[in-house]
Amino acid sequence: NQKADRDLVKGYAATLAAADRLTGVPLKKVKRRQADVLKKLTPKQKKAGEKLFDEGFPVSDQFRIPAMKRMIKKGDLPKGTRIKRRAD
Repeated sequence: NQKADRDLVKGYAATLAAADRLTGVPLKKVKRRQADVLKKLTPKQKKAGEKLFDEGFPVSDQFRIPAMKRMIKKGDLPKGTRIKRRAD
């Protein structure tokens, strides 16, 4: 399933991003989740996840702004929510 594969890659990239910012118990939890995800990834998927992380996933404007627009469209964020660009 392509969506499940894509979700795994994004999940791995998100664990890399979280591990880059966390310490202590939260970091340990992320590392455990990361280990679980790694068991399911092919080498190609692992490389794709690392590339996403290197591109700033999930917090760079490239990923954050489209995600926020989708959330506004779906009603998860109120209409009129201002989306500010960040200095990456």
